[in-house]
Amino acid sequence: ISVNYDSENNPFMTPLSSARTLNNVKVNALYNDESFEIRGLPETCSITLTGEAANVTNAATREGYCQVNLEGLTEGTHTVSLNASGYGDNVNAITTPSDVTITLERKTTRQYEVDYDFINLDALDSRYILSEPTFPDGSRVNIRASKTTLDSIAFVKVLIDVSGVTGDFEQEAKLVAYDANGNVVSADIIPSTIKVEVSVTSPHKVVPINLNITGTVPEDMAIESVSMDQQTTIIYAPENVLDTI
Repeated sequence: ISVNYDSENNPFMTPLSSARTLNNVKVNALYNDESFEIRGLPETCSITLTGEAANVTNAATREGYCQVNLEGLTEGTHTVSLNASGYGDNVNAITTPSDVTITLERKTTRQYEVDYDFINLDALDSRYILSEPTFPDGSRVNIRASKTTLDSIAFVKVLIDVSGVTGDFEQEAKLVAYDANGNVVSADIIPSTIKVEVSVTSPHKVVPINLNITGTVPEDMAIESVSMDQQTTIIYAPENVLDTI
């Protein structure tokens, strides 16, 4: 028996095709982030991989990403393409969305006065009183961002962690910018931390314990004596409160 075999046109040898969609793929942008702030760029996109089943399966396990190249663009609004990268040459990769409209806004610098918040107060022993912090290196910081972002900043706070504090302390505390609604504003704070000094006191007062007997003793009974195992107690409170006791 003689059989003619044509491997190129044999339908039984055609590789199995496959498609797979990857969601929430991180979008990376190539641009000068020291000079510009970008708006309108999605954080993630979807990428659909197509090709031979084995290649698609292999590509889906790779740490690919979506990339947009903004280098060379000037300040203003631009429509740019999203491109899949890192999945190899054996598959076809299509991004969704394929194009996005972004705005590049030039950064400027503005100075802000800082306020403060003590954080983790629940981890501070109630006996201790915190003084208002001082800032040895000054209480003003520079923030670099677009004018739109700078205009949205309502206040800047230094977050002072007081967990486990038992005495005077110094700390390099983190700075955070907020808008008028208390939402964090993403911006370049220079410096990102600031030195703070806080005094910790434990004002207290020893006071006598006065025993007040309440209720009515039955007619056929009387209190012979009363004794207490403690004659005094210590009250911890701010000085102005202790002065009233």
